[in-house]
This record gives sequence, C-alpha cells and structure tokens, in this order.
Amino acid sequence: MELAQTGDGGVPEPARDRELTPAGGRDLAPAETETGLKEANPVIRTWRELSWGRRIGLLSVLALVFALGVAVLLWTQRPEYKPLYLDLDEAQAGEVLEAIERLQADYRIDRRRGTIMVPAEEVHELRLRLAAQGLPHRDEGGFEILEKDPGFGVSRALERARFQHALENEIARSIMTLDGVRAARVHLALPKESVFVRQRKPPSASVLLELAPHHEVGPEQIKAIVHLVSSSVPRLDPQRVTVVDQYGHLLNSPEKKKDDLSLPEKQFEYKKKVEDHLLERLETLLIPLVGRDAMRAQVSADIDFTAVERTEELYNPDLPALRSEQREQKRERYDAAQGVPGALTNQPPAAGTSPEVAKGSGNGEEKQPVEVQDKLVRNYELDRTVSHVQQAMGEIRRLTVAVAVDNIPVTQPDGSVVYRPYTQEELNSLTALVKQAVGYDASRGDRVTVTNIAFHGKSEIAPPPVPLWQQPWVWQLGKYLLALLVILILVFAVLRPLLRALLPPEPEEEKAGEGMEGEAAEGDGETASGQDDEPLSLEAESEALLLLEGPQSYEKRLKFVRRLIDEDPERVVQVIKNWIAEDGGN
Repeated sequence: MELAQTGDGGVPEPARDRELTPAGGRDLAPAETETGLKEANPVIRTWRELSWGRRIGLLSVLALVFALGVAVLLWTQRPEYKPLYLDLDEAQAGEVLEAIERLQADYRIDRRRGTIMVPAEEVHELRLRLAAQGLPHRDEGGFEILEKDPGFGVSRALERARFQHALENEIARSIMTLDGVRAARVHLALPKESVFVRQRKPPSASVLLELAPHHEVGPEQIKAIVHLVSSSVPRLDPQRVTVVDQYGHLLNSPEKKKDDLSLPEKQFEYKKKVEDHLLERLETLLIPLVGRDAMRAQVSADIDFTAVERTEELYNPDLPALRSEQREQKRERYDAAQGVPGALTNQPPAAGTSPEVAKGSGNGEEKQPVEVQDKLVRNYELDRTVSHVQQAMGEIRRLTVAVAVDNIPVTQPDGSVVYRPYTQEELNSLTALVKQAVGYDASRGDRVTVTNIAFHGKSEIAPPPVPLWQQPWVWQLGKYLLALLVILILVFAVLRPLLRALLPPEPEEEKAGEGMEGEAAEGDGETASGQDDEPLSLEAESEALLLLEGPQSYEKRLKFVRRLIDEDPERVVQVIKNWIAEDGGN
C-alpha cells in the first residue's frame, strides 16, 4: 500500500481509494504519461545514466561484433576459385586480365603462382567468352611467319634463319600435343650445305620439355619424340637428338642404343615383359575355367643375358675322298769325267782324230750313271665343318609358375551356396594346362605348382570409398557450423562480458534514495503547498512508482516505504495514527 497526502494537507488516505494525480492536484497529460513510461524503462534509464565514455565503448563493441558476424557470413558464401589458365606468359595473362575486367567478372590473382583465379562455376563460361575474342593469343612463330612480307632486301642468310626458326616452332607445337608435356622448345643446329662430301657436317637437335606436375614421360614417348625430330630434319640421325626436361634430367642417351640388353634397366624391362606375357596367357586360359576372382597366378622367369659368340671348324678323318692325283717321273744320264785333273782339264779339247777302234763296241762297253726322279701328288677332300655361333641374349633359363585356385562353389537344393575343394584329378588337369600355356621344359628345370586354397574375399575388391572429410558437402556444412560457432563465441565470450562490464547495476535504489533526500530537505510544507519545482520530489517519485505494473512494482513500493521510514520516521508515525483514527471512526 502506498502513502499519499490529500489536497488540503491534512489527512492522508489509502492509495487504493485515491485517484492518480501528480503533485499540485493537476491531471497527467498523454505526453507526460509517455515520458514517465520511458523514464520507468530500465534500459533507457540505464543508457541515460551511462557516461559518454561507456556509451562510446558499448557502441564500438556492438559495431565490432556486427562486423565480425558479417565477415563470417561473407566467408561462408565465398565461392571456390580455380585457375582459368595455367600455361600463360605475362603478356598473355595481361591480355586475359583486361578482357575479364571488361566482362566485369569476378577474379583474383594467386600471389604464390601468379595465375588468374575465377569462381569454379564460371571457369568454362569465361573460357568460351574469351575464346570468342581470340584470347589467349598463342605464339604464331611457326610457318605463319613465312607468310608475312619480310620486306625488301632480305638476305639469303636471313631467309634460312627464318625458315629454321619456323621449323623449330612447328616441331615444338607437335611435341606439346603429347600427353604430359606442357611446353617444349626445339633447337636445331643445321650446318651450311656444301657441295663437297668431306666438308659436310651432320645436323643435330636439342629438345627441352616442360612436363606437367607429377607426370613422367616414359621411354616409348621419349623414343617417339626423338624419331619425330629426326624425321622432320633431313639427314638428322636419331643418335644426335638430345631430350632434356625442365629439371635438367637427360631423358635419352644418344651414345647408347636403346635396344642394348647389356644395360641393367633394359634387362629388367625385358624380364618384366616376358613375365607379364606369360601371366597374360595364363589368365586368358584359366579365367573362363575357374573365374576371375577364383584364381591368382604369378610367373618368375630366369633370363640369361650372357653374350656368347663361338666359331668352330671340324674335320672328319673317317671320310677321305681322292679329289686329284699327279704323278711325275724324271730320268737323267750323266757322262763320266775325262782328262787329267787340274788346270788342263778346262782346256779346249785338241783336234779330234778318228780312232781305229770304236768305243762301246763289244762286251767290254763301259756303263754311264743314270738319275731317276719319281713324284706323286694326291689331293684328298676331307669333311670339314666351320660354324660361327652367336647366342642371342635374353634366353629363358628357367621358369617358375605358381597358381592358386579357390574352392568350387556348389549350389545346394535349398538355394544355399557351399564351396568344395578341387580333387586331385582336377588339379592335375589344371597343372597340365598351365604347363602347356607357359611352354614348360623339364630339361631347363622349370617348375609349375597349382594349389587349391580357400580365398577369404569372394568378390572383387571394391575401390576404397572417398573419405568423409573429402566430400564437398562436408566442407560446405563445416563452413556453416564454423560460422555459427564463431558467432556464438562472439556473443557469449565477447559481447556479454563487455556489456556486463560497461552497464552499471540497477539504479532503482539510487533513485529512491535521491527522492527521499529531496523530500526531507523540503519538509512538510512543500507537500501542502503543492509546488513541484523539484524534479525528484517524493510525490513525483511515488507517481512514477504507481505507473509500474507487475510483480516488480510491489517490491519497489516496499523498498520505497522502508526508505521512507528510515528517512522520516515522524511522518510515518503520523500517517499510521491517521489510519487508526479512520478505522476507529468507521
């Protein structure tokens, strides 16, 4: 119950029987009633009681929280950017950037790589629109430069240089069409033509490849590039072509033959090809019989890479044949020496005289010496064998084959499937097939093993699923959850503590105390006179308390009465006496 005074200054009456009138007995205007409601609002009253420093701090905190919330919201809606082109030089990138600005498309520059990034959903559209404008301009350094007018007075040497430059660019363009090659440069060393054969020098070429990231060029591609270059230049030997990548690695060795099996890497490659070929033959044979998922096979080949060169010449003495025979006999007769030995022997003979008796007549005839020579030459044809053996490298020295087959599925009458093992006869049949497929040779020591064993996995191994954290929708949901978490942290960890620190405690008790002090200073005569010059008079504060509704008004009124008793106990005693007198009269 609230205490108030009557207009004549005498008898107080209960507040419930009294009309709501301000001090002085005048009615409340609507504007004054609205002003009283605003003054009774704790938020507005607290804001007015704050100092200018606290007001500025509170507004700054609210602006900061709002800005952070907007930034988080924009971050969640920011699109994903992808490179528009990857292989542009600075001049081409500048032209593309100007065209994008004219199209008013969203873009940004990657500071680390210097590439133009655009939203992922606009990549293909921008490429088509730029292609319609002829962008990006490619280097027209091929045979197109020969179509341009070189001008008057161009020398023959300059024409040869232009043709060589055009040929280099054309070869580079062809190489860039290969998979994994981002860019290529070709340098040709073409010597001057000479009519003298001895003065002719062979041409040579160098190729610089810029490979795509995480991509390697295989030996077959390198060989293709070498032959492409050598076939484009007259009299260019493939051995005089050098291929290098952007890291300075020599991709081909012109001084070594690629088909030389003496190289360790070529031996390993040849061994792998042999094993893969035999394994493919096994799978082609066994998969229709046992199923793709019911067999596993491995082949190991021992290859002999020893180079053997042997020359043999064999004779067969048991089969002689007379090819020719030459016989020669020679007889010679010599006269006996005559005359006296010495100097006279060499004198010419004297004049001859006719002997009376002829020599050699009669039985006493003297015999002269005779020389006989016999010569016999026979030529025989012998059986001779001359062989030159050069054993080829890469001969199979031994084969080892291992085959594992799964149990055979059998369907039961009730529809269930059970697995039974192979019988020994079935395994023997499979072993014989495997031997025939790989070219089994017992003399080499080949071994073939076919084993029946139950497999754990009955179906083809499925590719590993994409992890949850790599799926796009997870990233999108994570962005929204992170934004929500940041907002909650800003509200409960930043905004709320700052508001508590800036806002002072409830000011109702302070206002009540100020009202009591003002009324005590004025005395009882002020209430009787009805003057309302002081803004914080007791009646004004009591009227403000009457305007409050709800459970809080009773508590505030009770606090007001208690303070009134403490500040002016005599007045309270007088009011209680009046109440007792009124109750006694009634």
